[in-house]
Amino acid sequence: MLNVFIQLSENEKRFIFVLLLAVILLIFLIAAIGYLINRIMKRQGEKLESAVYDVVVYKVITNPKHFKKYAHKKNCQIFLKQSWIPLLLILIGGIVWLLRDIAYNDFSYNILNKDTGFCSILFLWNFNDPTCYSKFFGITLLSKWPDLLNTPHLVKEAWCSYITIPLFFVGGIWFLIAVQGYFARLFKTRSLARTVFQKSLENYNQLRGFTNPTPAPQQQQTPFVQNPLNPNQNNGNNFPPFGGQ
Repeated sequence: MLNVFIQLSENEKRFIFVLLLAVILLIFLIAAIGYLINRIMKRQGEKLESAVYDVVVYKVITNPKHFKKYAHKKNCQIFLKQSWIPLLLILIGGIVWLLRDIAYNDFSYNILNKDTGFCSILFLWNFNDPTCYSKFFGITLLSKWPDLLNTPHLVKEAWCSYITIPLFFVGGIWFLIAVQGYFARLFKTRSLARTVFQKSLENYNQLRGFTNPTPAPQQQQTPFVQNPLNPNQNNGNNFPPFGGQ
């Protein structure tokens, strides 16, 4: 294996190193996204539990069908509460874009172009340059970083894109989180409908009942206090009076 690696060209060694680095970064990114999704789903599930807690504990709802109906209603209410702001941001961005097209009488405007669009404030590279590619193990891949086509700079004609794109981006991510929360609460509803009203015969015997019943809470005994006016009184705690046996 070492001999094969030594026989590789410098470009092929560089490609293997970059590929391994990309794989490590991809695994880390997937793990981070998975952790974030798990936290969001857990938090949204807790929101649903809080919304249906009272009606379950006080037995206003006594069957899974009624529970699902009530929980679904609460889920929709939470979703509307979480999603109206991001939808409003997206709507404002669309209105700004439409007003710009009407004002300039230009309905073919590309909001992302690098000359008069949002990409004017981004770094852009020429990935279409064929000299930047080489063959590795018979596969054509990027071998060197392409030349820079654009450096961030403000363009007066791109004012619309500077408003619209951030509104679209923030509103879109926010709305996707709200949608994920909706499905997280939906899955939690199905899980709770099974567990809250579940009847289990585990550890149950017809002759002895449940073999491991939940112990009843013991009543805390009040401490003995000697009545100075009546020393023979034991305050109902079965303690002998002073001097008693």
